Amino acid sequence: MYEFLRGHPDVFLPTIKEPGFFADVGNGPTRAWRIDDQAHYLALYRKRGDHRRVGDCTTNYLLDARSADRIHAVAPDAKIVIVLRNP
Repeated sequence: MYEFLRGHPDVFLPTIKEPGFFADVGNGPTRAWRIDDQAHYLALYRKRGDHRRVGDCTTNYLLDARSADRIHAVAPDAKIVIVLRNP
């Protein structure tokens, strides 16, 4: 899905596929990669150019029941797309 959306002319996705800014999944191994600084997170989108939409493909948002609330607090019109598949 990430590669598909990155190829769309209206959508900008940062080079970091899963920044995890809106997830708080504890102190385990998944936390090590999480960007928790707002300035750092917003910097991922500085080169958005003329793209009308931006996205974040962090799968760990599904593990944190409050992620949707955090996203809604900063982007009330955000669309959340969830793709489930059998690995």
